[in-house]
Amino acid sequence: MAFTANAIIANIESRLGDSGAHVWNYYGLAKGTFWCAAEVCFTFAKTGNKKKIFGGKLVTYVPTAQIWLEDNYKTIYDYRTGGDLKKVRKGDVVIFMWSKGSRDHIGFARASGEAGKLYTIEGNTSGGTVAKRTREKKYIYAVYSPPYSGSSDPEPAPKKKSPYKVGKTYKVTALGEPLNVRTGPGTKYSR
Repeated sequence: MAFTANAIIANIESRLGDSGAHVWNYYGLAKGTFWCAAEVCFTFAKTGNKKKIFGGKLVTYVPTAQIWLEDNYKTIYDYRTGGDLKKVRKGDVVIFMWSKGSRDHIGFARASGEAGKLYTIEGNTSGGTVAKRTREKKYIYAVYSPPYSGSSDPEPAPKKKSPYKVGKTYKVTALGEPLNVRTGPGTKYSR
């Protein structure tokens, strides 16, 4: 199947109202596992474009997803640096924040954006289903544009060089929440 925004949105729309069972079963995840990021992976996989997101790997932890998106896709909007939500297009990947600076949820833009809001479609929302939502700008962390076929930006953004050096010690600050370091990505791994 072609790698287009229309294919991605049509695929996730075919699951409107579904609970997370399709994602949990497909990936062998425990029932009840947070699945918004896995839904994004599932949508890409079901359109034949698995390797176009997260290098073809399952990602369930939204901060991990956001870092990969920032390094690999064009940033359309970022609350830290600005941008224009009116430039958001159908199929763009949206990271949500429920408190300033957090990265809590992920989904897709289902239509062009407006100055103060986005029209989205997301997994694990509205009572734990796939649903269409309208989100205010204050809940948008960032928006990234995949390199869809026929898009004006067909190449992924160049990878950014990390400012961190191997072997050097850094201080990590958790804003308002305890910091848990786990043995792998996601909450299913031990601390």
